[in-house]
Amino acid sequence: MIVYNRRHPIHRCVRQMLYWVYNQGKKLYWYLWRPETIGVKCMVFNSAGQLLLVRVGYMHKSWVIPGGKVESGESFAEAAKRELYEEVGVAVEAVSPLFTREHTKQYKKDIVHYFKAISDVADFTIDDEKIIDVGWFSLSALPEPRTWRLDEALVQYTTVIKTYESE
Repeated sequence: MIVYNRRHPIHRCVRQMLYWVYNQGKKLYWYLWRPETIGVKCMVFNSAGQLLLVRVGYMHKSWVIPGGKVESGESFAEAAKRELYEEVGVAVEAVSPLFTREHTKQYKKDIVHYFKAISDVADFTIDDEKIIDVGWFSLSALPEPRTWRLDEALVQYTTVIKTYESE
Protein backbone atom coordinates (compact mmCIF):
# COMPACT_ATOMS: atom_id res chain seq x y z
CA MET A 1 0.00 0.00 0.00
CA ILE A 2 1.20 3.49 -0.86
CA VAL A 3 0.27 6.41 1.38
CA TYR A 4 0.42 9.75 -0.45
CA ASN A 5 0.96 13.02 1.37
CA ARG A 6 -1.07 15.08 -1.13
CA ARG A 7 -0.48 18.76 -1.84
CA HIS A 8 -2.98 21.24 -3.22
CA PRO A 9 -2.90 21.32 -7.08
CA ILE A 10 -2.04 25.04 -7.13
CA HIS A 11 0.86 24.37 -4.75
CA ARG A 12 2.15 21.64 -7.08
CA CYS A 13 1.78 23.86 -10.18
CA VAL A 14 3.63 26.80 -8.60
CA ARG A 15 6.32 24.45 -7.32
CA GLN A 16 6.84 23.00 -10.82
CA MET A 17 7.20 26.48 -12.34
CA LEU A 18 9.67 27.55 -9.65
CA TYR A 19 11.58 24.30 -10.05
CA TRP A 20 11.92 24.92 -13.80
CA VAL A 21 13.38 28.40 -13.19
CA TYR A 22 15.69 27.06 -10.47
CA ASN A 23 16.82 24.20 -12.71
CA GLN A 24 17.77 26.58 -15.53
CA GLY A 25 19.85 28.66 -13.10
CA LYS A 26 21.48 25.53 -11.75
CA LYS A 27 22.49 24.42 -15.26
CA LEU A 28 24.04 27.83 -15.92
CA TYR A 29 25.96 27.60 -12.64
CA TRP A 30 27.23 24.11 -13.54
CA TYR A 31 28.30 25.31 -16.98
CA LEU A 32 30.25 28.28 -15.61
CA TRP A 33 31.86 26.77 -12.49
CA ARG A 34 31.90 22.96 -13.10
CA PRO A 35 31.30 21.93 -9.46
CA GLU A 36 31.70 18.48 -7.94
CA THR A 37 28.59 16.89 -6.45
CA ILE A 38 28.53 13.82 -4.21
CA GLY A 39 25.45 11.64 -3.89
CA VAL A 40 24.23 8.18 -2.96
CA LYS A 41 21.78 5.66 -4.38
CA CYS A 42 20.39 2.66 -2.52
CA MET A 43 19.49 -0.42 -4.57
CA VAL A 44 16.92 -2.18 -2.40
CA PHE A 45 15.99 -5.76 -3.25
CA ASN A 46 13.24 -7.89 -1.76
CA SER A 47 13.34 -11.66 -1.16
CA ALA A 48 11.91 -12.26 -4.66
CA GLY A 49 14.90 -10.44 -6.20
CA GLN A 50 12.85 -7.42 -7.25
CA LEU A 51 14.35 -3.92 -7.23
CA LEU A 52 12.66 -0.97 -5.51
CA LEU A 53 12.29 2.01 -7.85
CA VAL A 54 10.70 5.43 -7.43
CA ARG A 55 9.23 7.72 -10.05
CA VAL A 56 10.18 11.34 -9.49
CA GLY A 57 7.58 14.08 -9.86
CA TYR A 58 9.95 16.71 -11.26
CA MET A 59 12.37 17.06 -14.16
CA HIS A 60 12.18 13.96 -16.33
CA LYS A 61 9.44 12.17 -14.30
CA SER A 62 11.25 8.86 -14.85
CA TRP A 63 11.84 5.78 -12.73
CA VAL A 64 15.06 5.96 -10.69
CA ILE A 65 16.87 4.28 -7.82
CA PRO A 66 16.14 6.06 -4.52
CA GLY A 67 18.92 8.38 -3.43
CA GLY A 68 20.15 11.93 -3.13
CA LYS A 69 22.74 14.33 -1.79
CA VAL A 70 25.18 13.56 1.03
CA GLU A 71 24.77 16.06 3.88
CA SER A 72 27.77 17.69 5.55
CA GLY A 73 29.35 15.40 8.17
CA GLU A 74 27.30 12.39 7.07
CA SER A 75 28.83 9.09 5.95
CA PHE A 76 27.81 7.68 2.59
CA ALA A 77 26.02 4.73 4.25
CA GLU A 78 24.10 7.05 6.57
CA ALA A 79 23.10 9.21 3.61
CA ALA A 80 21.84 6.17 1.67
CA LYS A 81 19.68 5.05 4.61
CA ARG A 82 18.38 8.58 5.23
CA GLU A 83 17.48 9.18 1.58
CA LEU A 84 15.67 5.84 1.39
CA TYR A 85 13.62 6.73 4.45
CA GLU A 86 12.89 10.28 3.26
CA GLU A 87 11.78 9.19 -0.21
CA VAL A 88 9.69 6.09 0.51
CA GLY A 89 9.49 5.69 4.28
CA VAL A 90 11.56 2.49 4.31
CA ALA A 91 14.00 2.11 7.19
CA VAL A 92 16.81 -0.41 6.67
CA GLU A 93 19.29 -1.42 9.33
CA ALA A 94 22.27 -2.07 7.09
CA VAL A 95 23.50 -1.14 3.64
CA SER A 96 26.51 -2.58 1.89
CA PRO A 97 28.64 -0.65 -0.59
CA LEU A 98 28.49 -1.81 -4.21
CA PHE A 99 30.38 0.61 -6.45
CA THR A 100 31.00 4.26 -7.24
CA ARG A 101 30.16 5.94 -10.54
CA GLU A 102 31.62 9.20 -11.81
CA HIS A 103 30.46 11.19 -14.80
CA THR A 104 30.73 14.70 -16.15
CA LYS A 105 27.41 15.02 -17.95
CA GLN A 106 25.48 18.24 -17.32
CA TYR A 107 28.75 20.21 -16.96
CA LYS A 108 29.61 19.01 -13.45
CA LYS A 109 31.59 16.20 -11.89
CA ASP A 110 29.01 13.92 -10.32
CA ILE A 111 30.21 11.19 -7.94
CA VAL A 112 27.53 8.71 -6.87
CA HIS A 113 28.12 5.94 -4.32
CA TYR A 114 25.79 2.95 -4.75
CA PHE A 115 24.67 0.74 -1.88
CA LYS A 116 22.62 -2.42 -1.59
CA ALA A 117 19.96 -3.17 1.02
CA ILE A 118 17.41 -5.93 1.59
CA SER A 119 13.80 -5.22 2.60
CA ASP A 120 10.41 -6.84 2.08
CA VAL A 121 8.40 -3.76 3.00
CA ALA A 122 5.13 -3.47 1.09
CA ASP A 123 3.86 -0.21 2.63
CA PHE A 124 5.38 3.05 1.45
CA THR A 125 4.86 6.67 2.50
CA ILE A 126 5.71 9.17 -0.21
CA ASP A 127 5.42 12.93 -0.54
CA ASP A 128 3.83 13.61 -3.93
CA GLU A 129 5.96 16.73 -4.41
CA LYS A 130 9.09 14.71 -5.04
CA ILE A 131 7.98 11.12 -5.63
CA ILE A 132 4.82 10.27 -7.58
CA ASP A 133 5.04 6.48 -7.55
CA VAL A 134 7.00 3.60 -6.05
CA GLY A 135 7.14 -0.10 -6.73
CA TRP A 136 9.02 -3.40 -6.84
CA PHE A 137 10.19 -4.49 -10.29
CA SER A 138 11.87 -7.57 -11.69
CA LEU A 139 15.21 -6.82 -13.34
CA SER A 140 13.87 -8.41 -16.53
CA ALA A 141 10.74 -6.21 -16.58
CA LEU A 142 11.76 -2.68 -15.64
CA PRO A 143 9.27 0.16 -16.17
CA GLU A 144 9.51 2.95 -18.72
CA PRO A 145 10.50 5.74 -18.79
CA ARG A 146 13.68 5.24 -16.82
CA THR A 147 16.89 7.24 -16.72
CA TRP A 148 20.20 6.42 -18.37
CA ARG A 149 21.73 6.39 -14.86
CA LEU A 150 19.45 3.51 -13.85
CA ASP A 151 20.48 1.50 -16.91
CA GLU A 152 24.18 2.20 -16.30
CA ALA A 153 23.86 1.26 -12.62
CA LEU A 154 22.20 -2.05 -13.47
CA VAL A 155 24.98 -2.92 -15.92
CA GLN A 156 27.56 -2.08 -13.24
CA TYR A 157 25.58 -4.06 -10.63
CA THR A 158 25.50 -7.22 -12.78
CA THR A 159 29.24 -6.85 -13.38
CA VAL A 160 29.91 -6.56 -9.63
CA ILE A 161 27.66 -9.54 -8.83
CA LYS A 162 29.31 -11.72 -11.50
CA THR A 163 32.73 -10.76 -10.13
CA TYR A 164 31.72 -11.77 -6.55
CA GLU A 165 30.17 -15.04 -7.72
CA SER A 166 33.29 -16.05 -9.69
CA GLU A 167 35.61 -15.49 -6.69
